[in-house]
Amino acid sequence: MMNNGTMSNVPVRDFVRVACVLARRSGSRQGTGARCVAGFVALCALLAPAAYVVRAAAAPPAMQAYADPDKRFVIAYPQGWKVKRSPGGTTDFYLDDPDEGTTFTVLPAASLKGEMDAAHAFAGIVEDNRKRYPDLRVAGQRQRVAQGTLHGTTVEATLTWTGARRVPMKAWASLGAIKMVGQGRTVITFISYQAPAAEFDRLVPLFSRMLQSLNIGPRK
Repeated sequence: MMNNGTMSNVPVRDFVRVACVLARRSGSRQGTGARCVAGFVALCALLAPAAYVVRAAAAPPAMQAYADPDKRFVIAYPQGWKVKRSPGGTTDFYLDDPDEGTTFTVLPAASLKGEMDAAHAFAGIVEDNRKRYPDLRVAGQRQRVAQGTLHGTTVEATLTWTGARRVPMKAWASLGAIKMVGQGRTVITFISYQAPAAEFDRLVPLFSRMLQSLNIGPRK
């Protein structure tokens, strides 16, 4: 976003980077605890995009399976793309540049200090990213209550901005949040994909295939 474009294609990567920084500052943990696994998996199921799921018109590229080494998720991604795992817990699947290019990012779980809904958590990430990308814009943002969870909400939006290489970028991002009431923290999941704005719409069918193949949750 800006480094990755989206939490929105503002380089999704930066949104994720900021989320991880916030998580580390608050002593986040990658595991959420057995008590909230079921609710968290239900929350992740709502992160499928409502806005950008379309049918592919051209022959789709060959895909290959990826299983997270920490058993947090599985996904299918295009052959020829690269994978980058970050210490903060994010995984980037990218074509050219994980920060300023075409990238699909997954943050299975992180813990933020404070109890908040998805819109609040997302707003904080956007605000931090605007310090680096002043022209970052958010469109079509909407929040939903996550059925089957306690205190769970999800938010999704489209973002646009000018990347470090002065290339207009666009991203779609979805953040799910569960308030850990009484514990002073919030567990989040973040998914986004980004690309240069001129290529974004053409790549949506591919991103949608990746999103539909994504399965977040503990693996045996």
